[in-house]
Amino acid sequence: MTPAETLAAAAEKLRVIAEDATVGPWKHRESDSKRLGHHRIVYSANKNERGEHEQVTTLYGFGNIDPDAAYIAAMNPVVGLALADALAAAALQTWGNPPMPSREPLTPRDHLLAIATEILNE
Repeated sequence: MTPAETLAAAAEKLRVIAEDATVGPWKHRESDSKRLGHHRIVYSANKNERGEHEQVTTLYGFGNIDPDAAYIAAMNPVVGLALADALAAAALQTWGNPPMPSREPLTPRDHLLAIATEILNE
């Protein structure tokens, strides 16, 4: 796959995933339930037709669940759609030589291609 094809494929995959996900932006908070132990809830900041926030996921345990919940909330579908747009725009650029992973400093093109490659790896 060429770099442009990789970027276009990743943009499309990310767009489909983001459009199917719970509407963003997302927020997170500590759960009110003490019987379930320490956990964080990630939820949609927008209310649904019943006037409730839709729960996206729940993280249980100790360790990094607070920063993990913050990261998940930050990487919501709004961010995913913006990133898909950036990948799609980069796919339309003239590419010339493929980026060199060992080259310093890395260009924005190199970063976008690395992101696209990770999105396509399952």
